[in-house]
Amino acid sequence: MLLYYLRHLTLHYCLFCPIFALSELRLCLERQDFFCAESRLDSLKQISDSQRESLRAEIYLQKAVSHDQNKQYREAVYAIERAQSILPENAQISVRLATAYLRNHDFYDAISIIERIRPQLSASDQYSAALILAQSWMRLENYNAALNELRHQEYQSRGSKELYSLMAICYIRLSQPESALDVFERKLKHTGSLSSEDQRLKHQALQYISLRDKYTTAVSSSFRVVMLANQNSEALRIYLEILDRAYMEIGRVLDYYPKNYTRVLFLSREDFSEYTRIESEAVSGLHDSASLDLLIPWEKVSQNQERSKLENVIFHEYTHHLLNLMTKQARNIPLWVHEGLAQFLEPNQDQALMHQFLKPMIKKQAYYKQDMPEGITLHASAFQFYVQAHSMIQFLANKGWLSELVRYLPQLRADLTFADVLIRTTGMNMTNLIEAWAESLREGYAD
Repeated sequence: MLLYYLRHLTLHYCLFCPIFALSELRLCLERQDFFCAESRLDSLKQISDSQRESLRAEIYLQKAVSHDQNKQYREAVYAIERAQSILPENAQISVRLATAYLRNHDFYDAISIIERIRPQLSASDQYSAALILAQSWMRLENYNAALNELRHQEYQSRGSKELYSLMAICYIRLSQPESALDVFERKLKHTGSLSSEDQRLKHQALQYISLRDKYTTAVSSSFRVVMLANQNSEALRIYLEILDRAYMEIGRVLDYYPKNYTRVLFLSREDFSEYTRIESEAVSGLHDSASLDLLIPWEKVSQNQERSKLENVIFHEYTHHLLNLMTKQARNIPLWVHEGLAQFLEPNQDQALMHQFLKPMIKKQAYYKQDMPEGITLHASAFQFYVQAHSMIQFLANKGWLSELVRYLPQLRADLTFADVLIRTTGMNMTNLIEAWAESLREGYAD
């Protein structure tokens, strides 16, 4: 206690001493006691206004770090904005603010601030700025603008693995596989290695080029369709008719329409397996989140049973595609919502079959009773998961909650989680929602 009073007395009489007070301020920041730090700053009498402003900005920047650590990303943005308002000419603070905007999906704000401060940036900050701009433009589906930033920075940043990977993805999304392969070669030369994802995308680019001998490409207003060259014009008509319906119907439900062509590859089963390195016959379609391609193993097209199945596959995978785009590839939509929505929007549903599986699940309480799984394999209760996910989306639609929930999906991020949105739209957490869903089915299945 005596030591405490001696320290307090010393502090009281030594606040006129900048070195001592600054030391106290630093200790407050180390403890992340920002009220204490601001009090110490206000007590400093013998420092210049510019020093005071620099210290105040530093306190806000340290607050941002603390908010980041606690995943309070919106509060981190606010803190950096305060620091930037104090020192508007500090380029490094502005770059940090642009990075925070990018993370929080405020892409146009990130672009705007970088464009404004670009002439003031050092060489190292120019690299960071180029990555911020490129990633922002990519999330906004403007891959040419992203490439323009990356190409201008390449010769100053040849050791950057991230820069080359982003360039290759842009070329792949623009249907320029040769350019993507060239980028991978340059990355290998200048950095010495390719990541596993690089290797996967390189393999797909090579496969895409090799398919040109037996596949042809047709372009509509919204789609780039790759199909076997020996298929007739009737097959193309059917493909485009289904795709155009998916574009309108799913776009209307999700209130989102892509800014670029959606590339759809209708491959033979053999070519699909080689292209994706997936051997399972159970996979009837795939949406690739890196290339943004829809990959569908399909060789036969007819007006009857095959067409019905094809419609479901196209609608299912296109739903995944739009969900990926509308959330800017944030990947924070739960899997059950992703898969449940994709199934819910399929046009040819066998409700009787679904209830055939749901009824024993509900009666035996053999359903997921809390949070749904974050991942599911092709086996291991996969069918149970898909049936429950589909039925829960149907339940949300019946209650009138689905449209409001979908409206929130593009806003999901660390400071607005799906759990938050679920409570806002339904008034229930996940456990309560599952129980309400199960109870509604129990009433319907009562003997």
